[in-house]
Amino acid sequence: MKTYIVRTQFIFEGNFFIKAASKTEAEKAVKQDCHFLMGGNIHATLNSDRMDSMNYEFPVHPDKKILSAKLNQQKPASQNTGCGLNRHRP
Repeated sequence: MKTYIVRTQFIFEGNFFIKAASKTEAEKAVKQDCHFLMGGNIHATLNSDRMDSMNYEFPVHPDKKILSAKLNQQKPASQNTGCGLNRHRP
């Protein structure tokens, strides 16, 4: 069986409800202080006066986009053949 490298992008799209003086300030707050970690939750380091109790709406499941697929010409770094935690990037 052959091994293929399938470059994939998972896209979470939703809304944060931010209190700010301007659109630019709101965008900056989200860019600097709102994060998502795989296997975790949505996190924010904003003060409570800027964001009420982590007020956001995001779907649980992301959209998936296949960016490319190609035959792996390199020797495998490990014997992992599934969708495990190999972090090999082409």
